[in-house]
Amino acid sequence: MVSSKEIRASNALINDATAPRVAVFVGGTSGIGKFTVQALVATGASVRIYLVGRKSSEERTNAFIQELQVINPKAEVIWTEAEVALLAETKRVCQAIKTKESRVDLLFLTTGYAPFGTRSETAEGLEITQSLEYYSRMLFVQHLLPLLSEAEAPKVVSVLAGGMERSVDLDDMDLKKPGNFGIMKAQTQYGAMNTMALEKLASDNPNVTFIHSWPGWVNTGNEML
Repeated sequence: MVSSKEIRASNALINDATAPRVAVFVGGTSGIGKFTVQALVATGASVRIYLVGRKSSEERTNAFIQELQVINPKAEVIWTEAEVALLAETKRVCQAIKTKESRVDLLFLTTGYAPFGTRSETAEGLEITQSLEYYSRMLFVQHLLPLLSEAEAPKVVSVLAGGMERSVDLDDMDLKKPGNFGIMKAQTQYGAMNTMALEKLASDNPNVTFIHSWPGWVNTGNEML
């Protein structure tokens, strides 16, 4: 395991020449995503960041963006409102980014909930945690892959449950069977699905670095009770 000292030393090497010029953060309005955005901006590099989040996060995120502009006037942080639990919204955001950018250097995915309550579905009929933690994430990757392929050193980071994988329940992929849905089953199932999908994507796209990480539990206030 890499030590925190080594990580900090590596991060300290990020500068205007090495920072990702164009980054997309999905779920960067709180928790790990937010602090990663802040750390990237604090490098002083000229970066353009698309910060994707829900309408309910817009006011506090705009205040956060103003703080970032003070930290680094060279950074451009673009608020992009979307309910990415809906796959139609995910496609819309990707299309908007593709009309503005010719490349993406970093795709950073942290969307999710801690589903302490009962199973809940989106208007599209998907369990909301699964939609956020798997379907939406993989759709972002698939749609932005052409732009990632144009970058010099593209990276995709999915922060979820790397290392927590268990056998996928192939008879109940969506955890619809009575008594089969719960916080730990959801996290290990969707985490394993993330890992398998990213491994396949990495095999098919050797020029792109894919990372599935689980740095630990974070209280973002987004539990589903």
